[in-house]
Parts: sequence; structure tokens; C-alpha cells
Amino acid sequence: MHVALPRLRSSLLLLASLLTACGGGGGGGSTQLAVQQYVASVKSFDGALTATVHAGAPPPVTVSALGDVEAVQLAAASNTYLRGGTSSIAVTGTATRIVIAVDGVDGYWELGGLTPGTTQSVLVTFGQSGPDSFGLRVGSGSATAITAYQTIPVALTSVGTGQVQVNVTWDLDVDVDLHVLDPAGDEIYWSNKTQGDGKLDLDSNAACILPLDHVRAENVTWPTGKAPTGTYKVLVDYYAACSAGPVHYVVTVNVTGKAPQTFAGTFASATAADRGGACFPASGTTLACGVLITTFAVP
Repeated sequence: MHVALPRLRSSLLLLASLLTACGGGGGGGSTQLAVQQYVASVKSFDGALTATVHAGAPPPVTVSALGDVEAVQLAAASNTYLRGGTSSIAVTGTATRIVIAVDGVDGYWELGGLTPGTTQSVLVTFGQSGPDSFGLRVGSGSATAITAYQTIPVALTSVGTGQVQVNVTWDLDVDVDLHVLDPAGDEIYWSNKTQGDGKLDLDSNAACILPLDHVRAENVTWPTGKAPTGTYKVLVDYYAACSAGPVHYVVTVNVTGKAPQTFAGTFASATAADRGGACFPASGTTLACGVLITTFAVP
């Protein structure tokens, strides 16, 4: 699943499973930059580091300021770039800063504070309203210099977005299931794909039945104006391993009027997370089908 990319002065490579943040500088304010329609947020895998968004062109390449630099590796979090979903970029080598831009689009994201000599995953959340395809430009370097840019072609998979959109992406050909409970406790998952106006419109590698689809993503959505008010619950279940091992996943929650939320984690094995079918059957008994990722409210 790791796809080698052309090597420049500092090599860049693409790896495994990463939008509406506001305004210039540090994400505050009311004016949205053009780049934010394509990339809504950028942060470290553990959430400790958050990128800032800037207007204008990204910093130019200044190789001479750094001299020889170890290879930097970048990697896409899943085989699928999901509209309104998240992929990850793995950064290795001496880089302490990355810059993420879009070809021909104003603005860029900048994430500093990376630890050189280690492999670190950076989460990139794609916008819900961007075009179907574009070139994602990723540069790396130090706090004062950028050594190279690599353009990564992105083709977004179109899924339901709407007022509420919850999805999960992952990095191996396994079956990971998404379960979303609405405020009434009604559950949307693989065996109950439609509940009221809510719908599971993407279900990948179901039960590891061959041939696998290699999409590695699932998505639940409610149309604009149709999401029930109240508190929602999101669970993720490593349902079947399909002969693969530990899997990294990222859950993205988009609610109209709020910045996207991302939650990254790892399942060591399917037996560690799989609890069977429905999380909460009609009887109200909790089966704990997987891992409770988050709860969120719709006003």
C-alpha cells in the first residue's frame, strides 16, 4: 500500500490511514481562504500539533540553506481520499516542518514542531466542497527552509456530506465497521444502513468476501436540515482481519457550522475490538460492538 513517489533533493514518498477551519493565520476569524475548501485541517496523529493556515504562496524551496538532508517520506492514509474524510502523511528524516498547499490555489497550511529522526504521522482532512481532483503540494524542511515539494494527485471519492457526516478510513485491506447512533438511540451500521434520513452510503471490504474492494473507508451522513438534534455516538469495530494484522484508523466528524474533528487510533487485532453485530439492540442492552470513539451534539 506504500506508493513510491519521485525523488527530489529531499525524497518524498506517499503512506497509510487522514475540514472547515476558519480564517487566516492561526485558524481564527471569519474569512476562509481558498485552500481551506480543499484541505480543512492539518494536525499531528496524536493531535498535539495543529497547523496554521496562511494566505499567499507557500514558501519557496531553499535547498542551499540546509545542505544535505535525509530522505523525507510521505504516505497516504488509505487507498481512498474521501470527500470530508482524513488521510495521513508519514514524515521521516530530518524534517521539523511541513507545508501543505494545493496547485494553483491561494493559501497553505504550515505545521512545525516535528521531531527529526523519527517517523510521525500528520492528519490531512479534505474539504466537503472541494473539486473532485487536484494536486496536493507537500514540502518539508526546517523552521527556516524548505528543501523540496512533491505534488500528490488527489482524486476524492464522492460520498454524502450534508449536515452531519461521520466516516472512518484505515490503512490495510481489512473490514472495519462504522456504527453511528442518533439522539434517539437508533443505530446506523452495515446491517441497518438507513435509519430515518441517515444513511451508510459507503461500506468497504464487507466480511472480507473476495474480491476485496480496497476502498478502506465507510461513511454515514444526514442531509442538510435532516439531522436530529441531540447527542450522537460513534463507535468503530475491527470486524474481520482478512489475513492482515494491526490496522491504523482515523475517524472524521463533520457537523455544519463546526470545525471537523478527527480521532486516530490503532487496532492490534480483530479479536481485540470485534464484538459482533449491533452495538445497541432494541432491548437497550449494550453489546459494546467496538470502541466508543466520541460523542457529539447537533443543536
